[in-house]
Amino acid sequence: MKYFFILALHLSMTVPSIAENSKPEDIVKGDQAEKIVDWVFKHPGKYVKTLGMYILKNDDVLVQKFNTDPKNLLPLWSISKTISVILLGILEAQGKVHRDSEVGQHIDFSTYKIPDLKIKKKVTFSHLATMSSGIDWTETYDYSPFNSNVVRMLYFNNDDVTSYILSQPNKYPPGEYFYYSSGDTNLLSDGIGRELIQSQFSRKFPWEFLFDPLKIKATFETDKKGVYLGSSYVFMSIFDLAKIGKLILNKGRYGGKEFFKPEFYQYMVNGLNSSLKVNCNSKNMSYGAGVWLNKVCKRSGKTYLGINREVIMLLGHYGQSVFIIPDKKIIAIRLAEDRSKNFDRREYFQMLLEL
Repeated sequence: MKYFFILALHLSMTVPSIAENSKPEDIVKGDQAEKIVDWVFKHPGKYVKTLGMYILKNDDVLVQKFNTDPKNLLPLWSISKTISVILLGILEAQGKVHRDSEVGQHIDFSTYKIPDLKIKKKVTFSHLATMSSGIDWTETYDYSPFNSNVVRMLYFNNDDVTSYILSQPNKYPPGEYFYYSSGDTNLLSDGIGRELIQSQFSRKFPWEFLFDPLKIKATFETDKKGVYLGSSYVFMSIFDLAKIGKLILNKGRYGGKEFFKPEFYQYMVNGLNSSLKVNCNSKNMSYGAGVWLNKVCKRSGKTYLGINREVIMLLGHYGQSVFIIPDKKIIAIRLAEDRSKNFDRREYFQMLLEL
C-alpha cells in the first residue's frame, strides 16, 4: 500500500499557485509575443494548463508571465535527462570519463544478476545518453503505470535502480535502435557517479561541476544507494532552467567559462542518428544525446514538427518544455500541468519562429 500511495503522490504532484503580493511583473514585448501568450494561456486543448512562460531572444526577455512563483523549485521530470548528459559532457571535458567507455568498466557487473551479460558489456555511456543501449524497456506513465518499467524502477525498486535496470533483458544489440528509456539515463548516472567517487570526488558532484558554478539552486533525488535519479528527479526554478538553456545555446559556455566542448554540443544535437537503424519514435520524434530533435525520421521521411528546421527540445512530463532555436537565439520555457497530450507543439513552434 505504501508504494501505491507514493506513486499517486508523485504522479499527481502539482505546482503551488502564486500569491498576488509576490507575483513578478508580467513582461510581453511585441505583437507576436502577445499572440503567443494569448494562445498558450488560453489554449483550447482539453486538460491543457499553462502555469508560466519565460522566453528569451538574444538574451532579452520577451515574455515573462507566471501563475506560480518562478522561484519555486519545479519538478523537471524528463528534462532531468538533459542535466545528466550535460554532466557527462562536463566530466568528459575534464578528462574524468569518456562517452565511449563501456559502462561495465565503471559498474562491477559481477555483483548483479544480469541476463545477456555479453551484450551488456558492450554498452557504453554514449549508448545510454542516446537511448540506444538495446535494453528492453516500457516507458509509460499515468495511462498504464503497472505495465511500466519506469514506474517499477522509480517506485517499486528505488532501493537499487541499477539492479533493476540490469535485470532487464536486451531487446537489441547496443547502438542500433533508438528506444526511449529512463533506465538508460539512470545507468549512465550511476556509472559516472561511481567513477567520480572512486576518484575521490564527493557524492555532491552535480553541485561541484554544474549547479554551484552556474549559481543554480537545485534538488536532485537519489535511490536508497545514493544513485542520482537522473532520468526524472531534478528540481530547479524556471529562471535556473533558463541557465541550462543558455548553456546549450552557447555550445557549452556560460559566463565566460567553458563547461563542455563545442564538439560535445554537436554530439548532443546529433547523437547517433546517422548510424542508428531506427532513429525516432512512432511520432517521428528523433533523439540526440539528452535532448529531443526535429531530424528526419528514417522510417517515415518526416519530421516531428512538420518542417525541416533545427530546434533542440527539452521535454518533461505534464508538458514541461524548453525549446531552443539556435539560429534565432531563442530559449522558450513553458511550465505546465497538462493532463493530456493536446497541446499543439507544431503550432507553438511555428509561432516561436515568428518572434
